[in-house]
Amino acid sequence: MKLRSWIFDADKEVTLKWLGNLTTGNNQWFIRAGFEYNNQIEFLKFPIAAFPLLKLEHSIEMGKY
Repeated sequence: MKLRSWIFDADKEVTLKWLGNLTTGNNQWFIRAGFEYNNQIEFLKFPIAAFPLLKLEHSIEMGKY
């Protein structure tokens, strides 16, 4: 499974550190996720259907699990 909205370099591994802030838009629910990348936290927004894939402290490369 691949996550869309991936902004990180293809050869870099990132770690999911934070989940929260459910929002709505265009009649859809979204969840914000914070990823550790280069010693900083970067936030991305995903459809709520991606929630089962988002596991804290899980390492992800190229948006793939």
